[in-house]
Amino acid sequence: MLAVLTILLMAAVAYALMREGILIAATTLVNVILAGLTAFMLFEPMADELGKSLAGSALDHMEDAISLFVLFAGTLGVLRLVTTNLGNQELDMPAIPHQVGTVAIGLVAGYFLAGFLVVMISTLPLPEKFLGYEATVEDVEPGLRRYLPPDRVWLGLMQHVGTARGLGSGGTTFDPEGTFPLRYAKKQRIKDAS
Repeated sequence: MLAVLTILLMAAVAYALMREGILIAATTLVNVILAGLTAFMLFEPMADELGKSLAGSALDHMEDAISLFVLFAGTLGVLRLVTTNLGNQELDMPAIPHQVGTVAIGLVAGYFLAGFLVVMISTLPLPEKFLGYEATVEDVEPGLRRYLPPDRVWLGLMQHVGTARGLGSGGTTFDPEGTFPLRYAKKQRIKDAS
């Protein structure tokens, strides 16, 4: 089910960006990655503080997802505002390559956005196999997710960029052991009734 939702989100982003042009599509792709980096590098301290104020409320145990969403959406909104105002002209290029390039970049931006959203949703207290998602660190996924695992690609990108650029706090990177899905599955998942 998540693979189908990923494809739908990719198509929606590509369609939305097709109307904007290749320059906006390219900046949107960069903005999604930068907003995701910002969210993943800063969400844990924010979630710790938010967890104290949400304890015992209806939003208890949702502080990680809320922190990720607020940081991602806020950063993406600011970046989108800045890049749209700076790059308000279109590139002068033939129509077909322009449209094909815009759609291709939009599909990639949608794929990364889907990866972020799947990871964010995996931090919520949901049933173990919500929408067919199962937390695992194995390389083999069932069905279409074998070819289209946006969450794994997203987490790999965050880990690689954090390691390569030293963006983590205290010289460490985001998820150095690659166990983010398993840690949150143990922490957040509601056991299925069998």
